[in-house]
Amino acid sequence: MNKNRLFGQILNSLEEGILTINMDGNITFCNKAAKLLLNLSNKILVGRSYSKIFLAEPKNEAFYQIISDAIEAATLHEQHRIPYRSPDGRTYPLIINTSFISSSTEFDELSDNQGVVVSIYKEISDAGTVAESSETSQEHVDDLRRANVRLEHEKEKAKKFLRRIEFIKIGLTFIIFALFLGVIMYLQNSTTLDKVKLEPVNQERGPGKIINVMRDTMEVGITLSGPLQPYSTVTLAAQTAGKVIRRNFKEGDQVQKEQILYELERKEVARQVRSARVAYMKLLEQFNELKSWEGSLEVKQAQRKFELAKLELANEKKKLAETRKLFEKGIIPRIEFEQAQTAYKKLQYNYKNAEESLEKTIAKGESEKLEVLRLQLFNSKEELMELEKKYEATLVRAPVAGVVMEPVASDGTHHNFKNEGDMVKGGDLMATIGATESYRISAMVGDLNVKYIRAGQPVSITSFAFPGIALKGEIERVSAKAIVENKIRYFPVRIMVPAIPDSLRNQIRLGMLTDCYIPIDTIPDTLVVPLEAIFRHNHKDAVYAVMPDNSQEIVYVKTGLSNEKNIIVTHGLADTMKIFIRDDLDAF
Repeated sequence: MNKNRLFGQILNSLEEGILTINMDGNITFCNKAAKLLLNLSNKILVGRSYSKIFLAEPKNEAFYQIISDAIEAATLHEQHRIPYRSPDGRTYPLIINTSFISSSTEFDELSDNQGVVVSIYKEISDAGTVAESSETSQEHVDDLRRANVRLEHEKEKAKKFLRRIEFIKIGLTFIIFALFLGVIMYLQNSTTLDKVKLEPVNQERGPGKIINVMRDTMEVGITLSGPLQPYSTVTLAAQTAGKVIRRNFKEGDQVQKEQILYELERKEVARQVRSARVAYMKLLEQFNELKSWEGSLEVKQAQRKFELAKLELANEKKKLAETRKLFEKGIIPRIEFEQAQTAYKKLQYNYKNAEESLEKTIAKGESEKLEVLRLQLFNSKEELMELEKKYEATLVRAPVAGVVMEPVASDGTHHNFKNEGDMVKGGDLMATIGATESYRISAMVGDLNVKYIRAGQPVSITSFAFPGIALKGEIERVSAKAIVENKIRYFPVRIMVPAIPDSLRNQIRLGMLTDCYIPIDTIPDTLVVPLEAIFRHNHKDAVYAVMPDNSQEIVYVKTGLSNEKNIIVTHGLADTMKIFIRDDLDAF
């Protein structure tokens, strides 16, 4: 067993992921733990450029940037906590640190003479997101530090074991090491070669495939990830006191606008409403009667009594005059004349009483009295409206259509739902409704891509949770200030989904993780090749070109923009050429 194979087996036994990357940016080694953590196979990793693997997914921009900084600075980097998005669409946090291996190290054969070692640790998290409480994050950091100590201990054990093997097989090890180092140095120093002849490859038997270089329309865009959230939330508070007699929902239920959520005890309030309504109706009747008082029945009756008294007095006056003449002629006795005088006097009193009664009756409709009654009517109406409002408040309704969630106070404190039999006071929080008439998605974008995003851009929204459905949204806001987490900068982006068809509403739930594709540009009639066709050679991008005799040559190319599948080639290829895409085999 040679030293190279032995050291590879030792690294494969570690629980921490190990990647080694040479100064050309190509991955030279990947242990089993790294494959599992990154959810990638050795066929995809070893021999490939790290930029083509990690930069193709915008979510892994932080991973790419840390490795690039490590290669450029050639120094040790402390631990970074970053989000990682695997090819199956899952996003979870990883902890990575980087170390630089110089050409003098005793493990040159695993690092292509010199390069960067990337250690990968998976953070244990129930939420599956980067955002966690500071206390939990500190515990994870402590766990990772202990894991790093274990890694260093394993490395020391490996070194001691290798030294013992070297004493036994020092001669053979020296020869293998010298040959391996010579081959690596020869390949790295062959920068003067523009083309390198390789063996012919048969497409059916070879570990790869031959494709035609072609022109196509290239659509370039950015994909962001984030959970689906309600665009707004409304927290309901009790408007009256009482006992809960019925709760008509469960947490997470989809409710419609005006749907009854709670029913409170309302018998006493109903009695108060009835009494207030009777009092108001009586006052209203009095007010309407007084408002048209001059034509009221009471005034008309008083007027008729007055007119009758006036008529009777006039008749009695004529009768008294005739009686006086008869008395003066001696036709009738005095007593009859005096009786006529008494009757006339009595009718004068009746007339005066009818006149005073009419004046008093008319006085009831004076403006001052009408104003007093109007104010009483206004107060009665307000009291009735307050009681009716209190009565209606015993039914707690959803103000908007949406999803019922636990009530959340303005300070972010969560409260429990009220249950049947609970007593509530005015102002008690009852529930929070996440309005689903529209949605929003909060995402993060890195330094390299933020310049391509602006408010108003269309967004296509998909998710593995609702396959076959593409929602339409738009960029609502891009933060002008970055948020720094673990020395990595992100810019918050808010995406609005203005409306969701009713036919899809039952398939979509709050909190579902979404992929938001933002088209940046469409480039017509350009030369494109698959991303996996590009590799790094002598610090340059290159492809395997298939010659007329079916042999292969390394051809250096210049590349442009890329998307998730293809990359533009601006120089080095023609649309009449063919290229070969290799399938790399596992190193161990």
